[in-house]
Amino acid sequence: MEQNKNINPNTVSFTMHKNIVIILVLVLLLVGLGYIGSERGWFDKKTQTPDTSSALVDDTAVVASVDGDMITVGELNQSIVAVGGDVTSSEIQQQVLSQMIAQSLFRQKALALGISVSEEEMQQAYASLVEQFGSEEMLNQQTASLGFSPDQVSEMLAEQVLVQKYTISLREQFQVTVTDEDVAQAYTSLVAPQENAPTLEESSEEIRQYLAEQEFEIYLLDVVEQLKSEFTVSTYLENPMPAAEVEMAS
Repeated sequence: MEQNKNINPNTVSFTMHKNIVIILVLVLLLVGLGYIGSERGWFDKKTQTPDTSSALVDDTAVVASVDGDMITVGELNQSIVAVGGDVTSSEIQQQVLSQMIAQSLFRQKALALGISVSEEEMQQAYASLVEQFGSEEMLNQQTASLGFSPDQVSEMLAEQVLVQKYTISLREQFQVTVTDEDVAQAYTSLVAPQENAPTLEESSEEIRQYLAEQEFEIYLLDVVEQLKSEFTVSTYLENPMPAAEVEMAS
């Protein structure tokens, strides 16, 4: 990896893009917040019904502010496109914005706790990213197609490593017990009805992990709500505001 020499993971401002694309690319813990949804083997086979509204068009207008950290229309639309969403869907706009706000809250809390990102951690994260794309060339091609420059990818990666370290600390504090009865009930309702479903014995460990992850997701949502009381969060999705007006209102 040729790490961008202008990016210092411990001092980077993180103000350029507060996107969820890196979360999805790295398949890290914040996917567990559940705003976007994913398929997990026999679980969560969800479909989204398109919702028609008008797309947000003024890229510089602000749709949310998290303790002064602004999220613009352009950043929101770019994130929606990155996950294959419909930028004209008000439901998708709200879901993705909620994820971006959670990302910003976790980042700010991590910084407040003094969590930092080392050069070695950045190198490891970048290597993992390249591995998932197959090669550095493919990574650059795919991120460029989404409108991200190498500098932006480096900045978002540094942010994601920071957020991941914070969520790992949350996971270490989190405790849950999944009983055999819980597993059996989940198997009956979620797995057994599927065509060619595995047996309870074959799928019990996956089900147990799934249920534990679901509980952790609920815990993360609770943490987001707690952080909203620590940091000032304002949303303007229905009526995006110029940045100058948001600053004056802060």
